[in-house]
Amino acid sequence: LRIVQRQLGWREVCDEDEWDVFWTDTSINIDRIFRLTRTQKINHFNGMLELCRKRAMARNLSRMQKVFPKHYDFFPLTFVLPTDLSPLVEDVKSHGKRQFYILKP
Repeated sequence: LRIVQRQLGWREVCDEDEWDVFWTDTSINIDRIFRLTRTQKINHFNGMLELCRKRAMARNLSRMQKVFPKHYDFFPLTFVLPTDLSPLVEDVKSHGKRQFYILKP
């Protein structure tokens, strides 16, 4: 990001100064979004954590799959532990040693 900043001739400023691009690694408060001018851009959006956090993404995809099963068949069966421990154990028992699982911390 800093390389692009230098190439474009942009300078880094404080939040209180006038700015066009706000780059952050944290979530954005909805109040900040409502205060944006037409030319200001932020690299996050309100509710982004629902997509970026593994647990929230799995929960949301599973909910949508229940409502729209034909349209949400593009992701693997997902277990969120410890809540889904019993269904996971049942799946392991039914598929045996030939089944692969991806574990995320």
